[in-house]
Amino acid sequence: MTIKTKITLITLLIFLTFIFSGCRYIKSYLEKEWQQDIATRHLSMLEKIAKDKEDDINQRLEWVENSASKIDAKTLSDVNLLKQFFENRINSSILFEDGIAIIDKMVLVYLIHLQFITELV
Repeated sequence: MTIKTKITLITLLIFLTFIFSGCRYIKSYLEKEWQQDIATRHLSMLEKIAKDKEDDINQRLEWVENSASKIDAKTLSDVNLLKQFFENRINSSILFEDGIAIIDKMVLVYLIHLQFITELV
């Protein structure tokens, strides 16, 4: 090989090394940026879900507080009156799809569904 060929090959090798190093750097930089973007999106999505759940819980808590203030001792002692009370409340079936559990002073638990009511002792 001539000296001119050797210099050309060495120059080409150096050039390819720089290109390869640049590509690796760009790849690692873009990968890090992509991971940060994905993490930010996930955090944003989780914050929105948590806010929605918190709003839902606050709405239910407000409903329960308003309803509890309207239940008297006579209604609480009669399961049928309780069932009728909750069936007549506007948002009870929407907010509490699985029913409402009520615990009184005698530790009687009433699980009230829209269609039926059961008493557990």
